[in-house]
Amino acid sequence: VGVGDGSLDQKLYGLKPAKLPVKKSTERTNPVLSVPQQQQEQRLLQQQQKPQQQPQGGLLQGRHPELWYRSGWVTNSPKVGLKFEFRPLRLPSEDLELPLFDTLRLVLYNRLLSEEITPKMVDLTATGVSYDVLVSRDGVSFNFGGFAPVLPRLIDTVLHEFNRFNADATITAASRFQRVRQQLREQLTTYEDMPIQYAIQDRNMLLSPGGHSNDEVLAVIDNVTSEAAVKSAAELLLSR
Repeated sequence: VGVGDGSLDQKLYGLKPAKLPVKKSTERTNPVLSVPQQQQEQRLLQQQQKPQQQPQGGLLQGRHPELWYRSGWVTNSPKVGLKFEFRPLRLPSEDLELPLFDTLRLVLYNRLLSEEITPKMVDLTATGVSYDVLVSRDGVSFNFGGFAPVLPRLIDTVLHEFNRFNADATITAASRFQRVRQQLREQLTTYEDMPIQYAIQDRNMLLSPGGHSNDEVLAVIDNVTSEAAVKSAAELLLSR
C-alpha cells in the first residue's frame, strides 16, 4: 500500500467514526427529544440557574442526541478494548470553565467513586480485565479492556456500582471522606519533583482552561462536604 493511498489509514486505524442515524428511533420512543433549538437553550439555561435542585434523570431535554460509532481495528491480541464518551448538551454562550468549587467537587467525586468501586472489582480484574471511569466537566468516560467473554459482566458490574454510588448521597463514610480529602491536601502541599516539572505545570495551567493553582484549591478544600462531592456528577453532568 502506498503512503498516499487512503486505505493505509484504514489498515492501520480502522474505519473512520461514522454518525449513526438515531433520529427516527428517538422520535418514536422519546418524543420529548423533538424540541426546537430555542426551547432547548431555554431549558439548559433553566438548569444552569437551578444547580442545587436534585436532578430527576430520565430523558435528554433538547435536540436529537448524536451517536457516533467507530469499529476500530483487528489485531492478533485476543483482548478487546471499548471506550464510551458521554457529552452533556451546552449552551453556545456557556463558559468553558467551571468554578473552582465545582471543579474540586468533581476531583473528590472521582476519588470517592474509585474507593467505592475498586474493592468490588477485585475478582474481575484478577481475570485480566481492566476498567476506568472518569467524570469531568467534559462529560463521563468509560473504558473497558480484556477478554471478550468477560467484558459483559465487567460492564454490568461497573455500571451497577456507578449508578448505586450516584443514587445515595450518604454512601461514603465520614472517615473515608476525611481521609481522601486529607490525601489531596497533602498532595497539594508536597513538592518532591524537580523544579522544572512545576514550571511546566504552571505553564500548562496558564494555557489551558479550567486550571487552578494549589493555593487556590487549598483555600476552598475545607468547604467541600462529602454530600456535595458525591452529588457533583448528578448536578453538573448527569442531569443534562
